[in-house]
Amino acid sequence: MASYLEARDVPGIWVQIDAGDSDPGSFFLHLSLAAEAIAGAEHSPLPRFAAEHHADLSAFARLYFRVLFARLPADSVLVLDNYQEAGPDAGLHDLLREAAAQTPPGCSILVVSRTEAPVNFVQLRASGGLLTVGWSELQLNLDEVRAICAGRQLKDEWLLQALHHQSQGWAAGLTLMLERLGNVQGETHSLPDNTRESVFHYFAELIFDQAQPRVRQTLLSLAFVRNITPQAASELSGDMGAPALLEDLYRRRMFTDRRQGEEPVYQFHALFREFLVSRVRKEHPAEPLATLMRRSAAVLEATGDFDAALDLWAATSDWERASALIVCESTALLNSGRRQTVLQWIARVPEEQLPSFPWLLYWRGVAQYQAEPETGLEALRQALERFHELDDRRGRMTCLASLLSYGMVGYSVMHVLDPWLDELLELSEAGMQELSVDDQLRIEGVLCLALYYCRTSHSRLPGIALITEELIARSTNSTAKLEAAMGAITACSQGGDLARGERILDATHSCAIDPSASPSMAAWWHVQAGYLRFNSARYEEALDFFRSGCRIAEENGLRESMRELIMFCVMVEFRLFGWEVAGKTLARVEAMPPSQRPMAEALLRIYQARKAQSCGMLDRGADLARESHQAILRARSLFVEMGFGLFNAESMIAAKRFEEA
Repeated sequence: MASYLEARDVPGIWVQIDAGDSDPGSFFLHLSLAAEAIAGAEHSPLPRFAAEHHADLSAFARLYFRVLFARLPADSVLVLDNYQEAGPDAGLHDLLREAAAQTPPGCSILVVSRTEAPVNFVQLRASGGLLTVGWSELQLNLDEVRAICAGRQLKDEWLLQALHHQSQGWAAGLTLMLERLGNVQGETHSLPDNTRESVFHYFAELIFDQAQPRVRQTLLSLAFVRNITPQAASELSGDMGAPALLEDLYRRRMFTDRRQGEEPVYQFHALFREFLVSRVRKEHPAEPLATLMRRSAAVLEATGDFDAALDLWAATSDWERASALIVCESTALLNSGRRQTVLQWIARVPEEQLPSFPWLLYWRGVAQYQAEPETGLEALRQALERFHELDDRRGRMTCLASLLSYGMVGYSVMHVLDPWLDELLELSEAGMQELSVDDQLRIEGVLCLALYYCRTSHSRLPGIALITEELIARSTNSTAKLEAAMGAITACSQGGDLARGERILDATHSCAIDPSASPSMAAWWHVQAGYLRFNSARYEEALDFFRSGCRIAEENGLRESMRELIMFCVMVEFRLFGWEVAGKTLARVEAMPPSQRPMAEALLRIYQARKAQSCGMLDRGADLARESHQAILRARSLFVEMGFGLFNAESMIAAKRFEEA
């Protein structure tokens, strides 16, 4: 396939599928990385996958592939190689079906697999959107065998017919037979009467045994590495000639592929790699085999192939290194929406080992929270208990900050924040010298928000806002700066410290518009910036920020966030332009599917009540205000009940329903 596309100069994206792509976040990330390398592609960023997208994967997939194909040249091809690795029940099949529906005329998706197309594609096949090229079409006929053999100066008809018959028209089998012929001066062997995989192993073994000992040893040392750079080949094998060997195998088309980049990356054909792994397990005693696997894991980890590295750490029961890898990568994985990968990785560690690695308990809770908030909060409570048992101050502070932060999302568990807030205040007051700048920044940002919502007049709030401002200036982590800025800007905006809020806004604005920023976080930063300008009565500027947040949410398919962001626009528009303009914006929210979040419902009813009131429908406005208040009570936040209650009371007073008001 690679040589076919290369010979025809077809522009395309090539993605190697593996088991990790069962996580849609991983699949979209790898696809985006491959797309960035396409010559002539537009530089506008592709939609970025976030935790929110798990709720409606199909909608995100449609948006993503529309944008992707719009960026690519008209005759581009998307190649998904080794698709069988995804597994028969992978959610990737549904995403690919959505991709096919968005593929424009002239472009194609080529799927290379050792298994049949999954049942998910039945409708696509029936509509003519799927063409299968199976084994019968791929078999070489006698004329094609003659053409291939002519390049090796083989012309005896009896030999050509024997090769065609014995290879059964299988290109890989023919290649191995020709290589074998070259090594044994024309001696032929009958193929085993079994699967093509068995045939491959049979001839690979014959050829492998004929190779020089140095070559055999070098190949075996690379058996566990999927993507091999020249440097990694030399390090693992101890053979400075290893890169030249890989290049020779590639040029001879001996089941070795090469991907160009800053440095070439070699990949063994899946069957050849399986053969090497089986040989290395057969030839190496247990301890040397474990040593090779550990060395391979270290190289894989250093080159960014974390999933393969974790497989090897787990295979050697090195839970210390496995845990360290998971903890090190969890932040980046979750920031790119790959919560399933985090949970799958942690599941590779035996449950009985987890108490020894409380940070795994912590990251499991963080990942679970994104889809199952109650389960995630309970897991974080368990992690906090374990950090207490180990007297781990850093672990306690990090866990408490997450519990407070998640408890305030949607005002879901505001009623239980007090003990966590008390403990974090006590720990932070004793000093956070052992924490990194970014960890300190996150904790101070969470404290800003928690104190504002729970202890608005707390004496430490101004000082914490000041510390947050100073830490933002010292941090180089855009995600940490954005997260902390949202808490600090909220506290400054609502607490009247507008000048400090403006300084923090200016210091973090570049992070919010950086294409690499988390789209969800960038969108909500614009909300807080808009509120700051709104509370300064700079309404036009506030509306600009809210609309920018809406664009970020829309471009990245953040439908739930989009709903609330649009309502912030309504908040300004009815003041600036009246309900003729604001009503049209509100209608966009009303056309969306109902939200399950109490705060989103409460906001919608508030603005519907305001609109009804402006149209003289006073009783209708009061009814909507009552519905808003009922939604607020479900959020169980006294702070929100107080603030929103005032708005709803106004609508009831207008209808002369004073007791309800």
